Amino acid sequence: MSPEARAEMLLAYARGPALLKEALGACPPEALDFRPGSGQWSVRDIAWHLAESELHAYCRARFIVAEPGVTILPYDQDRWADTLEPGNHPLEEALDLFRLLRVGPSSIPSGAPSPWNSGSASMKGTWTPTWPRSKES
Repeated sequence: MSPEARAEMLLAYARGPALLKEALGACPPEALDFRPGSGQWSVRDIAWHLAESELHAYCRARFIVAEPGVTILPYDQDRWADTLEPGNHPLEEALDLFRLLRVGPSSIPSGAPSPWNSGSASMKGTWTPTWPRSKES
């Protein structure tokens, strides 16, 4: 991947929280908690899922830098949705969490190895991050 393509991907990554907030702002309030079927997620559930997935990605990246080879436990997204009941939590909290966690990759000290360039972690097998990385990084 060229440095320009990598920079473009990182900009798209950074724009994610604003795009999510904009999309959710266009959603009628009565539609936020609508579930299209049994076992299906609502818009609010999906927003919380994005925030919680970002939380896990943030932690994974930091573990890979600070503790190479560490075993990282996976999470059961459906259990989190059923147990933590995202429908009972404000949407703004999910958006704030998502936004704050997207700052995370830039908060890794500049002298530390990038989690995108090296390292792996065991999660039901081995996971080695591959994005956003380039030969030059």
